[in-house]
Amino acid sequence: MKNTKIKLLFLILISVNLYSIDLDNAITQLENQSYTTEKNKLNIDSYEINRALIDKGEWNGVTLNVDNKYYDTVGKSHYGLSTQAEYGIFNYRFDYDTLDSKVIENRIGVSKDLKELYYSQYDSQRIINDLSLEAQKVTNQQTLDTQVVNLIDLYKNYKNKEKEIEVEEKTLEVKKRDYNIIKRKFELGTASEFDHISSRAEYEKAILNLDNMRRELLVFTENFKVYNVILDGKFDDIKKRDLEKDEFYNIGVTDLKSVKLNEKVNVEKLRREKYETSMPELNAEMSYSFENEEFILGLGVKKTLFNYKGDYEQIKNDLKKNQVDYLDTKANVENRIKENMIQYTTLQTNELISQKDFEVKQKDYEVYNKKYELGMSTYSDYLDRLNALDLAAREYEKAKNELASFTYKIKYMN
Repeated sequence: MKNTKIKLLFLILISVNLYSIDLDNAITQLENQSYTTEKNKLNIDSYEINRALIDKGEWNGVTLNVDNKYYDTVGKSHYGLSTQAEYGIFNYRFDYDTLDSKVIENRIGVSKDLKELYYSQYDSQRIINDLSLEAQKVTNQQTLDTQVVNLIDLYKNYKNKEKEIEVEEKTLEVKKRDYNIIKRKFELGTASEFDHISSRAEYEKAILNLDNMRRELLVFTENFKVYNVILDGKFDDIKKRDLEKDEFYNIGVTDLKSVKLNEKVNVEKLRREKYETSMPELNAEMSYSFENEEFILGLGVKKTLFNYKGDYEQIKNDLKKNQVDYLDTKANVENRIKENMIQYTTLQTNELISQKDFEVKQKDYEVYNKKYELGMSTYSDYLDRLNALDLAAREYEKAKNELASFTYKIKYMN
């Protein structure tokens, strides 16, 4: 019996979840299963792949080079085979004259640029890759946040249209009632032909408007597929949140972080470029020739002098641009914070104004509805109040949704 009750409760919960969905659920679906989320993961994977490649460094496989050469020395022909192999710091060379069946060179050795021992190109690439990975995570978050804001706007537009339909359905019932009453009165000769024609036209227009609104609602429903969000049944109303002042100061945080990460990348590039241009190449080599039974040691030095360090100067210039970009971004962020604070208070005010306007229009309609029933007002005056009430009701629902959706969007403006 107990298991039966548990199963019944489980089925009820499933049916409730299938029947209704709220904005939080829609956002969660987007974050977990949207194409944007999938692409963001692939963006991160590319940096992980690059990191694995960098970690292998010069030990990423064996390089083979085989040459077949024909050459002539003092009228004597030779056909040579040269094979070279490199793996990391190790190298091997084998040269063979096939016509004379003679080994010319058979040598194994190690070589390394000593400059790379202290601060290698792979160390720098690893730092840049990791910083770029963090920058990509920020970009991914910004892309996803933009998608969430768009989804919130779509959900809001859906709810606006749904509320419009609810209001219009109620108005349609009133206009249908009015038309039937006036039609009977017209047939009895107690209502004018003008009122009869007007009431019928209003009723028919209301039907057409309602049909069009329902088509628009279907379009909004289809648009949710763009975000890979599955929606079944009823859409819950957007629940308004009370915003704290601190929430506004999260706006633009990722923009500033992105600029700072780009600056850090250029700092590392400048460090590497400075090291490259200031330190000479010191190529140390040791090898052993099996053919000649001898060890060979060598140290090569290479340094370019008196050259214009264009790459170094370009990176320095990029760093200056980073600093200006940060100040510019910071100013824009501060302005966005102020604008959104003003928008919040404006939306709050709009909700209150539209509520008051709705209440006034409702009272006005009730008065003229009673006057019309008592024959103290014309149908035209009564109809003006009914249409004004219809519009005010829709504007009030829209104002509530605009404010409620804004309190959600502020979280994703970072």
